[in-house]
Amino acid sequence: MVYLGIFLLVAVAGIIALWWSQRRQRMHLQSVHGFRSSLERISTHHVAIPTDASDRRAEVVTQIRQGGGREPLDPERREAAKRRLASRRAASV
Repeated sequence: MVYLGIFLLVAVAGIIALWWSQRRQRMHLQSVHGFRSSLERISTHHVAIPTDASDRRAEVVTQIRQGGGREPLDPERREAAKRRLASRRAASV
């Protein structure tokens, strides 16, 4: 009889713990859903965001990465760069 009482007590405690966890999760989801719905209401109104200098820098970087800003080295600079590389390789060996 004592074992049955302990078994029922543990079962009730487990059910209450599961109910409490589900309630917490439901409250969290409702708060997230409420927050999301408020963001959607705000986002339906178009707001013009001014561009700043960082946006322009990103455009320049994109153009350079696409090869728009590359210039070939003149022969003198190319030879100087080759000499610097050769001296670094010789120094590392």
